[in-house]
Amino acid sequence: MNIADALRLSIENIAHITTTTTTVLIEEPDNFNSYELQGVKLTGFSEFYGAIKLDVRDYLFTGNLIRSGELKRACDAIVFCKVRKKNCIFLIELKSNKTSGISQKFKNGYAFIEYLRKIFMSYYNVDIKGFNIISVLFDRKVSSRSKPSERELSGIRFFHKGFGKSVGKVDLRIYVTR
Repeated sequence: MNIADALRLSIENIAHITTTTTTVLIEEPDNFNSYELQGVKLTGFSEFYGAIKLDVRDYLFTGNLIRSGELKRACDAIVFCKVRKKNCIFLIELKSNKTSGISQKFKNGYAFIEYLRKIFMSYYNVDIKGFNIISVLFDRKVSSRSKPSERELSGIRFFHKGFGKSVGKVDLRIYVTR
């Protein structure tokens, strides 16, 4: 069994982000018809294993299992792929206005990946332990369009990619430097 099969068997269909190419579109439907970031198109994968959206409309992260509060916060998407011969997991967060709670969302994303790692090993004999986990924040703050900058917030390292006043869908070619 491979990681794509393990994702398909473990995660509800409604949460999967499907693609027929090595380009993944992560959208924020609540932002359609507004002057906010509506989505990002990620390209540059050598191989795409699968992607899931953690904030599916009307389906809160962890459902009714966890009380409300910080543990309910989750990044927007998790992408499993290969880039430049390296297996990667990208935690993706899209923000249009306020950037509060980002570190908590990434922390919960890391915890969810650890949960998936245990499930994949226990039930499907699929190991994702050696994957590089890379957190990426997209927002409308001004920054260099050439490549993301690395930042740290509350002990969580992530790449920041700002697009200034861009609206609609923006593109980012994924680069792995480490």
